[in-house]
Amino acid sequence: MGRRRFDYLVIELSVMLGIRVPRYELWLAAQEAGAAPEAWGRLEALQFCQGPLRRFLHERDMHLHRREFLRLCRRVSRFDPSQPTPEERLGFESA
Repeated sequence: MGRRRFDYLVIELSVMLGIRVPRYELWLAAQEAGAAPEAWGRLEALQFCQGPLRRFLHERDMHLHRREFLRLCRRVSRFDPSQPTPEERLGFESA
């Protein structure tokens, strides 16, 4: 289920930034920060968002306004990986 949280973070972040976030680089950044994105629970995902994610974005010159960043953190913390996403309900595969 943890990988679903990571996938959700990538999608939400890409939508908020208006660009495709480099998924593999984000995965590596999470691992370098000591997180295991394949096993994220709610707390681990939120801790990554509130810490290492900021550095990841800054290093790549990607910026979110404070309000957008808080919204992202809130959405990630509220995500329920046991529920199908809209894409899954409609039968779309993620790229």
